Amino acid sequence: MSEANGEDEGAVPPDGRVARRERNQNAVLDVVLEMFAEDMMFPSIEQASKRSGLSLRSLYRYYADPAELVESAIKRNREQTMEIAHLPRIGEGPIDDRLTAPDASFGRSSKSNLPASWRRCR
Repeated sequence: MSEANGEDEGAVPPDGRVARRERNQNAVLDVVLEMFAEDMMFPSIEQASKRSGLSLRSLYRYYADPAELVESAIKRNREQTMEIAHLPRIGEGPIDDRLTAPDASFGRSSKSNLPASWRRCR
């Protein structure tokens, strides 16, 4: 690893098309999560396309069908929330201390650290 920039010296920089594809996929998955928050549990690819501003062609290239789109959105949500849901010191120390003392792990779940779809729901 290069100490100057913290990057792996042998790493190949990401291709612009790959980075754009990832940004587009994340954008549409965030839109689907917003739709979930609005009680739209089974959004179509057409609805996701319209709300995200991405073309139907792109979305069908990324996701074979609506089930794959929904599954990918659920996976993204799980990845986003894993860090804030993790309680590293659960069960350690006296119960009274755990109930009354502030814990660093709780600080990570502040509203600013939540995924965008969760912040709008609260």
